[in-house]
Amino acid sequence: MTMALVLIVGLITTFRKGGVDGHAKVFLATYYGASLATLLIAYIFLFTDGRSFVHLLRTKPLAMSLVLPAGYLYVRQTLDKRPLVRADGIHLAVFLLYAVDMMPFFLRPATEKMEWLGDMEPHALGWFMPAYGHAILRYAVFAAYLWLDVRLILRMNRQHREGISGLNRPQCHWIRLFVASQFMLMIPLVFFMIGGSTMAVVMALDIVSLIMMGIQIAYLLLHPEVLYGDGFQALIPRVPEGSGNLTVSIAEKSRPAQAAEKAGLLTDRLDDHMAMNKPYLKQGYKLRDLADEIDVPMTRLSAHINHVHGTNFSGYVNELRIEHAISKMRDHAHRNKTLEAIAEESGFQNRITFIRAFKRSKGVIPSRFMDTDRLG
Repeated sequence: MTMALVLIVGLITTFRKGGVDGHAKVFLATYYGASLATLLIAYIFLFTDGRSFVHLLRTKPLAMSLVLPAGYLYVRQTLDKRPLVRADGIHLAVFLLYAVDMMPFFLRPATEKMEWLGDMEPHALGWFMPAYGHAILRYAVFAAYLWLDVRLILRMNRQHREGISGLNRPQCHWIRLFVASQFMLMIPLVFFMIGGSTMAVVMALDIVSLIMMGIQIAYLLLHPEVLYGDGFQALIPRVPEGSGNLTVSIAEKSRPAQAAEKAGLLTDRLDDHMAMNKPYLKQGYKLRDLADEIDVPMTRLSAHINHVHGTNFSGYVNELRIEHAISKMRDHAHRNKTLEAIAEESGFQNRITFIRAFKRSKGVIPSRFMDTDRLG
């Protein structure tokens, strides 16, 4: 358990500038900070007599009330990047509710709090919440935020043709694992509903929290690019040789101007590479291949394509392949070639994949498109 806590602390303290976007980075740090506080408090009162930390008694739900709200806001900022508004303060409601209710207990002297050490049974120690009120509220909040996470992912899937798969693969898998692992927090609800002892419910919650953290930490250690991958507007692109003081001129501009300048540089580099080398004609061509060829981090390149072209890498490449295929079909030198041959020469794996992508892009199958094109 101690090793898992050290790993969490290490991940938070080794965040560096860049990587995860600003607000998302804050929310992820809050998520793991609150989780660390929850596990530390549980460790203190389960494995020590707790007398030296008596003022931490009953504070674990306070930290826990920040975990899933911070997790949801992290997922939202990662997928949607919507600006924060005052209404987002509602996500602090449960934290404030618990703090206000338990304030009379928190203000008690240590000698009085000593009486409650080792007592795991629920008591109405606050101003207004009944004995089981906090436990019921906790699981209601867990269910609500898990529903919000799933709803957000489904909404992104509806709005974008390939949903969150438009992220690069490690990011896509990370978001899914991050949300799915949080469902483990509902396991103690089973013990709670069947009337299990309070100790069993508390222990179950601590154990599943530790397992959930372990799964997430393991993935982040195996895929550090999730944390350290360069964001779309995080870094200035490498300046080609002979560009003089271009880096200085960019740095002197305002942030919006910098962002536009960097996006323009990357657009030029990408367009030139695609026009001159036509790498998309290779079957099985991947985002990683393109990122290596133009020397741009995958996360930044993926975000740039999404932002500029309104689609993910797969959709962007398929559009280029389709235009190449159309030029071949219009060229009399290729009139005797089969549709399958043209599809393969344009980078598609087979005829079916080509027809499906073509119809998605143009609204008709290739043969119908060419008939209309000839009549036009």
